[in-house]
Amino acid sequence: MRVELTALAERDLLDIALYIAADNPARALSFVDELQAACEGLASQALRFPVMAGFEASAIRRRVYGRYGIFYTIGVDRVQILRVISAAMDIESVLEGD
Repeated sequence: MRVELTALAERDLLDIALYIAADNPARALSFVDELQAACEGLASQALRFPVMAGFEASAIRRRVYGRYGIFYTIGVDRVQILRVISAAMDIESVLEGD
């Protein structure tokens, strides 16, 4: 199964990198690499994480990595990463706004 990031998810990763880089540029790069690896890992373990309560109709799942959530759906031949956002954000309003 392949992993595909939406434009919003790609923007999220860039925003995370820029935020961390303000204090630690080297860590920003390594952390975003770790987040991307966590996303890619969903290719072989997408069903490991349950559908989120309240998002059954759209079948959105969440994988937690550090203080961030990787939100995704599973298709026939792909995992689509919808967003990568901080747990401090109002997750429901962000996902419903997409």
